[in-house]
Formats: sequence, structure tokens, C-alpha cells
Amino acid sequence: EERHNSPCVPAGMQPSQLELSRPAELRGPDPQSDQHRRDSERSGQHQRARSQAL
Repeated sequence: EERHNSPCVPAGMQPSQLELSRPAELRGPDPQSDQHRRDSERSGQHQRARSQAL
């Protein structure tokens, strides 16, 4: 049943189970992904500021 570990939502699968089976990058909005998004935004801003300084 490894095929069901895909971004496509299997009809019988609960959203929570799907979230757990998928990589963090593909998860929908939740506190963890929101924190990850804020971290990535902060690192992106840092890179932008560094490139502007150069």
C-alpha cells in the first residue's frame, strides 16, 4: 500500500493520517508548518539583507 503515500488524498484516509504520512513541506496549515513558514521567511529575509549588503 506504499502507493497511497502520495499527495493525492485517498478517499478513505483521514486528513490527520494524511498529514502524518506526508513530508512537512507538503502539510496543510497547522502550528508546526506555520512555525516552519515563519522560520523560512526569516531566513529568506536574512539572505535578502545579506545580498543587499553586498
